Amino acid sequence: ACDPLTPRKTLTRLGATVVVLGPSPERCAAARAPIVQRAMSDDRWLGALALLCERITSDPDAALQKGEDGAESLFKQLQAKAATSKPARRSRAWLSQCAVFLDVLPAYRVRVATAAEKAQTQTAETKAARDREERLLKAYAAYVETL
Repeated sequence: ACDPLTPRKTLTRLGATVVVLGPSPERCAAARAPIVQRAMSDDRWLGALALLCERITSDPDAALQKGEDGAESLFKQLQAKAATSKPARRSRAWLSQCAVFLDVLPAYRVRVATAAEKAQTQTAETKAARDREERLLKAYAAYVETL
């Protein structure tokens, strides 16, 4: 549609015929419109990805839990962006998830508590920390699985 070698018009002056090559400006603008719309949607998608990552890193504990309105956790939303996107978007989502996990994961080794450890009496603080770590491990395992 926007081929530079397409004859646009033919001019005849003083017995000489000249063929003007190139598309008409209207056809070229119409051919470029979907590219501009696609670029804008990519920018919007990247903005949404950045906002989601920022929300996760600002409050990782809240990001691990479901929203008040029943929405999925922010980590699951981030994983969904990586799973349902085009290859270029998918790789950016994977890299973003990697950066988020580098920021959010604690410096110490996290493991799932055994059944015997769970059966012991625990303070509310210890129980909350173990639950948070377990949810974080599940989110990380899902991320690694998609790679």
